[in-house]
Amino acid sequence: MKVWPVKHSPLLRQPERFIARNELQALIQKVTHNLVNIKDESGQFLLRLDDGRVIDTKGWNGWEWTHGVGLYGIYQYYQQTGDTAMRDIIDGWFADRFAEGATTKNVNTMAPFLTLAYRYEETGNPAYLPWLDSWAE
Repeated sequence: MKVWPVKHSPLLRQPERFIARNELQALIQKVTHNLVNIKDESGQFLLRLDDGRVIDTKGWNGWEWTHGVGLYGIYQYYQQTGDTAMRDIIDGWFADRFAEGATTKNVNTMAPFLTLAYRYEETGNPAYLPWLDSWAE
């Protein structure tokens, strides 16, 4: 097997340039905005399970591992910058999911709970504890 050095990758051969902090923050905010506002208008990304559940694998308003990854990334950015708008996105996502009720417990749907555990440690919000306790079982 031939292993090509990184210099052969067209993407990685792009000229390097310094990205100013405010430019980077603007890019992160744009990506986050797009992430939390993405919708599957056509139904193309709906996953229909044998038990009757329908999982939106594209939109932000679901409860899957993809949401857990997004929440954790947003949480890390909030921790590093103190950007309360990012914190509010996280808290809003959990408030909306809690209002909808629980989903099926499995390894994928556990992913968002890492971020919830961190938010509980930070806030001590008693509303988070029953969710953390019941999902930890």
